[in-house]
Amino acid sequence: MMKITPAVAALALVLAVALASCGGGASSSGGPSGSGSATSGKATTAESSSGGGEGYGSSSSATTTSGASGGAIKTVVIKESEFKLSPSSVTLSKPGTYTFKAENKGSSQHSLEIEGKGVKSEGGEGGEAQLEQVLNPGQSGVLTVTFQKSGTYEMYCPVDGHEDMGMKGEVVVK
Repeated sequence: MMKITPAVAALALVLAVALASCGGGASSSGGPSGSGSATSGKATTAESSSGGGEGYGSSSSATTTSGASGGAIKTVVIKESEFKLSPSSVTLSKPGTYTFKAENKGSSQHSLEIEGKGVKSEGGEGGEAQLEQVLNPGQSGVLTVTFQKSGTYEMYCPVDGHEDMGMKGEVVVK
């Protein structure tokens, strides 16, 4: 049996507090100017998440389990290019809070919006969740969305008619 020394316990506590305070759902006062760089701290254990700074394209890296209180169930990466979302269909196992990491792999500006009855996001109107800023080529942003019930939700790029050009898909919550 492994003994946990007070130093190890203190380190674990400090790390847990630091991760919890790094954007675990707290509202950010940074605007779309890119001045904020809080790390969301939400990623699945199967992959490392680079960036994730409340959608401001920071380059810090964080990997945590979803066991942290108030944490997202899963991180879903959506790659955006001219003019498609990849993947265009996402299936989630149950209602709850999820993190969507939008990565602009294209050569023009993109963003991400998810809408439908039962969608909630911090600071957003009921029924829709949208990235706070437009992503320039190479940037990524993080959108935290709570799905309150099972159903099919619209996912698309809200920039200049991109949805009509094919940048759309769906999120199915079982």
